[in-house]
Amino acid sequence: MSVDVRQPNISVMIADDQPLLVEGLSRIINAESDMTVVSTASNGQEAIAKALATNPDVLLMDVRMPVVNGIEATHIIIDRRPSIQVVGLTSYDTDAYLVAMIQAGVSGFLLKDSSAERFIEAIRSVALGNKVFADNLLNYVKANTTVESIPYEQETAPAAACETDDNPIAITHTVEHDPDGSHSSEADAPIESDSSTTGSQLMKNLSKREQQVLLLVAEGCSNAAIEERLGISESTVKGHVGKLLNKLHARDRTALVIWAYRHGIVR
Repeated sequence: MSVDVRQPNISVMIADDQPLLVEGLSRIINAESDMTVVSTASNGQEAIAKALATNPDVLLMDVRMPVVNGIEATHIIIDRRPSIQVVGLTSYDTDAYLVAMIQAGVSGFLLKDSSAERFIEAIRSVALGNKVFADNLLNYVKANTTVESIPYEQETAPAAACETDDNPIAITHTVEHDPDGSHSSEADAPIESDSSTTGSQLMKNLSKREQQVLLLVAEGCSNAAIEERLGISESTVKGHVGKLLNKLHARDRTALVIWAYRHGIVR
């Protein structure tokens, strides 16, 4: 749905670690008479600092940012500057980060290969206080969270898989287990932790296979993709995810993603 009402002088910030994308979006946005790019950032930490300093109307935020990821950066920015309308950017329409970003308070989500017209319409729309979510992204969100409905504008885009082994998720904590990934029944109970418990300590309560599944969930992989990556059945994947939800006191897959990042398991 097109948005014809234009807000004069919409200030826009772009946070993405791909220089060509930032340059391309900047040219597209600055070519419009009613909006201007006021700042750019190449990592999450820089995005936080510049967003708080420039207070843009709209912030286009890459989900997978170095130093500080897009989820945490969005949490901080919206908490301190609730007037900033954040639109998440992703290359994957099956990205588990989608749900986490929505929970962080984003006003919309766009695929990076969206058309120039779509980006411009989305910026104008969220500047007016609307929500902008593509149909296929919204369908993934509904399938992976308890969220019943989210106002959105329609768009279609091709499907994509989670990251491949050519670009694996970074593991910052590894814990050794027996070769077959088995685990004692004692560890099937929920993991109790406090603020002093480290990620590596908590990971010791997970079997090797559960660690692998957790890392792939945090990477944004679906159950089918995890099945293919690990060479196990999808029902087995679902079983491991269920155990992770129980052990880590997590409500859903999104909570697992956030848990992994907050405890330094992945970066």
